[in-house]
Amino acid sequence: MERVGRDGERIEAWCGIDRLSLASVLDFIQRDIDAHRELPFDEDRERARLMPV
Repeated sequence: MERVGRDGERIEAWCGIDRLSLASVLDFIQRDIDAHRELPFDEDRERARLMPV
């Protein structure tokens, strides 16, 4: 299934039935993690995620 990413470009998205094997699901998750690691660091976004304790 295709979805739109932050940059407006179409991206592959996991939607359950399209990923029937555990290996394909884990591969998709790993590729998603890798893609997020490649994003530039955004300090304001990271600070917004902090929660007071």
